[in-house]
This record gives sequence, structure tokens and C-alpha cells, in this order.
Amino acid sequence: MNNKENAKKITLEAVVFIALILALVVLEFIANRRLKFVQDDLWYMTNIVTGKPLANLADIYESQYWHFFNWGGRSVNHAVLQLVLMTGELCADILNVLVSLLLSFIVMKYVGRRSISIFLFVHAAKIAFNPTCVLNMFWESGSVNYLYSTCWILAFLYFYVRLFEDKKYKNIYMIPIISILGIMTGWSNENMGPGAFVIATGIVAYHLIKKKKVPAWTYFGCLFSLAGSILVVVAPGNFVRGSLVQETLIQKIQNHTITLAEATMGFIFAAMLVTVILALIYRFVVDKKFDAKQIVMAIYLIIADGAMILSPMYPARATFGVMMLAILLSASFLRDIVPSITGKKKYVYYAFLGLVYIAAVTNTVIAIIDPGIG
Repeated sequence: MNNKENAKKITLEAVVFIALILALVVLEFIANRRLKFVQDDLWYMTNIVTGKPLANLADIYESQYWHFFNWGGRSVNHAVLQLVLMTGELCADILNVLVSLLLSFIVMKYVGRRSISIFLFVHAAKIAFNPTCVLNMFWESGSVNYLYSTCWILAFLYFYVRLFEDKKYKNIYMIPIISILGIMTGWSNENMGPGAFVIATGIVAYHLIKKKKVPAWTYFGCLFSLAGSILVVVAPGNFVRGSLVQETLIQKIQNHTITLAEATMGFIFAAMLVTVILALIYRFVVDKKFDAKQIVMAIYLIIADGAMILSPMYPARATFGVMMLAILLSASFLRDIVPSITGKKKYVYYAFLGLVYIAAVTNTVIAIIDPGIG
């Protein structure tokens, strides 16, 4: 095959992959439109102190102040949720689709290579491997708590993992950006937020131990993510809500261990399995060594998943962040696996992409036909 024919083939592949991505995006939008504001959405659409519809930012502040002391510490997530709900159903549905695309883009930034086929994998996998895409991607309360928050958490950590590549950012720009992302990350949810603080701090400590210069903005990010993590964990509302569950210490250990095992081996088993298989191919077939970013994100996955042993519940929707870390790792392995695929082996890769895509379409269509919530 000459260069001209090869270029035409690559162009055709790109057109097909782009068409598949757009088709899935359209289905996501339809699924979002199919599911109206329901359940928790209806509560958060109001000033939860007065019971009146949200009218301004003061209502959101009053709601989240009450929420922090009486129900839970996810103040940032729920403040963003209330802002989104104020825009109305159509705008919220559009935002959900755009944020889903944004998350795929952020994952690709970690991958560090432009590849339409890997982007297709990432975007489809978040639905294909998702045990409940309705509750963490299409339902507004779940979408903001998991889909949206994973975006700003990964955006926050991205700047830290780039330190391994000696990427330089100016403090004057980064200090305000990383401080905002840091507080949002820590104050988001109980496993991904504090876990991100641990990873960011670990990266800074590693560079200091190696006697490498660490920019000032990294300290601000760690400090603000720590502050957010403390707030999300020690919020008085958590203890008010936790008092509703009566367990002995032995019961807590047993129940929490069981829920963690069920979530890891059940809800996100597919994502984990694909990650392990691709890791083995990456290491022993392509003969690549794991880089620092991959090791760090693998540690983050273990921390974020394992931290849920402290929670009395680990529902399927709450596995979204850990699932995305597995998908991120898979995509990073594909970065070097895909260029090594030649000849008829390409069809194996296409078959793999096809299975992931079909699963994503199937889950989305099922969500359109019967969201199962309302």
C-alpha cells in the first residue's frame, strides 16, 4: 500500500470514528431529554430552608449552609447542582452532554496522544462499563455529583502529573486556578476528593525528595485540596445522616468490607478487567515499562476505591470516579499498543472497539426506553 492509499485509509477511519462519536453523543442527548428532573432534583430546585423555588445565589448559599450542618458535606457538588438546575431542563441536558465530552477530552490529555480511536474508546467506555449510567450521567443530581466532579478532580491532578514531564506553569496564573480547583476537588466527594489530595501531596513530596524544584502553586493546590477534604469529611451533616444507621463495630467492619468487595468485583469489574488485560499486553507484548503517570493513577485508583470501606454504602453510581480512573489507565496503555498493531491484528482492535461501542449504545438505548427512575 503506497502513502496515498494509506492516507485515504486513515482519513476514512477518522471519518467513521467521528461519525460513531457523534451518533453516541446524539443518543446521550436523547437519553438526557428522556429523563426529567426527578427525586433529589426536585428538592435541590428549591431553597431547602424555605421550600421556595431557587431565585438567586443567596438561596443557594442558604441551602448549602443548612445542608452542611444537617445533611452532608458535598457543598461544592450540590451548589453546582443547584446552579445547573436553575438553568432549566434543556440547558441542563446540553450541559450534561458537553461535560461528558469534556471528561473524555481531559482523559485524552493524560494519554498525551491525539487519537480519534482512543477518544472513541474513552467516550464509549464511560457508558459501556458503567453499571448505572442513568444515575451518574443522565439524572441531574447524580450527574453533577459524579460526572461533573470527576472533571474538575482530574483537571486538578493533571497539573501535578505533568511535573513528571518537567512542564512549567507560571505561578501568577496557576495559583488562583489550582486553588479553586483544589478546594472544589477536596470538597467534592468522600473518596475521590481526599484521594486526590493524597496523590498531589505525594507527587510534591517525591519531587522534593529527588531534590527537584517544585513551583509555589503546587503548595497552594495541596493546601486548598486538604481544606476541602477536611470540610467534606467532618461536615456535621455527615454525622447527622450517619446516626440514621445503627451498627456495632463488628457489623460495620463486616458490612463495609462486603459493600467494597461487591462494588469492586461487581459494579466495576468490566472496567478493571479490561485495564488489567491491556496492562499485561502493554508490559509483556509491546514490552513497555509503566511510566510515572500510570503508576500514580493506579495508586489513586486503589486509594479511591479502598477509601469506600469507610462508607456504610458503596452504591453503583458512586463507582463512577474509580471506573474513570480504570478507563484512563486503559487509554494510556492503548496509546502505545495501538501504534504497534499492524496487518490483520488491526481487526482485533476494531472488534474490541466495536464491542465497547455496542455496549455503550445498548446501555444508552435502554436508558432512553426505560430510565428506571421517576
